Amino acid sequence: MKSLILQNNKLVKVAAIATLFTMLVWTVGLQNAKGAGVTSFSDTLSDSAPSVISSHTFAFTLATAVADNAGGADEFIELTFPGAFTGIASIVTADVTNETGLTVVGACGGGGDEVTVTSTATTIRLTVCAGDTVPAGAITFDVGDGAAGGLNDITNPSTGSYEIYL
Repeated sequence: MKSLILQNNKLVKVAAIATLFTMLVWTVGLQNAKGAGVTSFSDTLSDSAPSVISSHTFAFTLATAVADNAGGADEFIELTFPGAFTGIASIVTADVTNETGLTVVGACGGGGDEVTVTSTATTIRLTVCAGDTVPAGAITFDVGDGAAGGLNDITNPSTGSYEIYL
């Protein structure tokens, strides 16, 4: 009986240590990704009708700057759309205009807040150029149909209501 109690106490101690370690990792974090704090976010569509082309005006406030991570992973701001939106993969630099708080460029140069644009089927990524910083504060930009010089557009889903994530 004594040996069973000792074994149970050892198991309880191991479980307690594992739980404490898990709580510490959860609290402190062992994450690869980090996110700049965003205090507000909006996406205003020029037309919210189903299955139509619409420009998007994004506005958000960064609580902290997004700076190039010299020698490390690229820092970026990424918008994630549900798969029901189409045309996102075709978004390029010319489709992102009227920006404030950052400067969209085709190739990194001499600016201090420059970002380049890449896209996938569901994301638009603004990557901070080497040595640059997008400062904390208000960020706005237009994407798509209503963009001056824009060539590519985003088409709304045919049905439903969707959320876009930053």
